[in-house]
Amino acid sequence: MRVPVHQIPFPEFLSEAKKQTYASLSGKVLSAISGAKEHEFIRDDYRYVDIYFGAAHFSGIEIVYEKNKPVWVMTYSGGLIRHADKAENIYAFLRQALLVPDPGIPVRGPKHLAAGEYTYTLSVDGTLDRFSGSETINENSEIVYSLAFAGGNVN
Repeated sequence: MRVPVHQIPFPEFLSEAKKQTYASLSGKVLSAISGAKEHEFIRDDYRYVDIYFGAAHFSGIEIVYEKNKPVWVMTYSGGLIRHADKAENIYAFLRQALLVPDPGIPVRGPKHLAAGEYTYTLSVDGTLDRFSGSETINENSEIVYSLAFAGGNVN
């Protein structure tokens, strides 16, 4: 007798996938796309893939597959606006924010996070089905990083 595998709810999977890939610098895989960086996370019937290009300024796409069929996609583009000499600190703070995604819509980080001189702010319109938004990081009162994103279900 085969015991059915419990399928994790999609928002929980997405949240876990984001925590287990770029946010924790885990899940790196060799990309088949020249020049791309890629992270992957698999659980139950879901597979999450994050492919991006660049560093100081970057663009990418996140794709969630269910049973090898793409069911959800998010594109994003952004990066440092100033203080490239502080990139390591700014991106470390970004990963800290991405480890605590908003449980209501886990597409990036929390609505607000502050630590030391950095403040992360997320703005999202819509639901996981269809959304757009942006995130910023301020150092004191100066914006040093900005990202725009959009996505949702595909069929």
